[in-house]
Amino acid sequence: MSSDDFADIRGVLSGFGCLGGMGADAHHTAQQNRAEDGTGITYTVPCDNCGIPNAITVSWDEFIYGLARQVPPGWKYEPRFGAIHPNVGCRSCRGLLMITLTPDECQRHLKAGEAEGKVSGPYIANAMATLKARGQGVRG
Repeated sequence: MSSDDFADIRGVLSGFGCLGGMGADAHHTAQQNRAEDGTGITYTVPCDNCGIPNAITVSWDEFIYGLARQVPPGWKYEPRFGAIHPNVGCRSCRGLLMITLTPDECQRHLKAGEAEGKVSGPYIANAMATLKARGQGVRG
């Protein structure tokens, strides 16, 4: 018999206390897929308040805003993470859903979309030039 009464569950908790384990990991992980209509990426994320899964589609244009370090209309900038997020509530309880995107993540998604023929390189470059010329909402 082990001198550690909790040896059988220590591996599962992994330092997360009673809320740890695979269930907590699954709850805080957004699944992402290409939008069926090819307009961007659809994230499926559970609400932190009620747990109901929600689908949020981020368009290629919104990724371009993020890459240009600007905030798309209807989005917010989260300085703690250096990221933007859509100002969207849960379909059930209306709690704010947090999907944050950094400029690097936006670039990665745009490159993948370009490789799949969903968004063109010239379109991205032209949109970036337009946003930079406006100079509104530029972050560091």
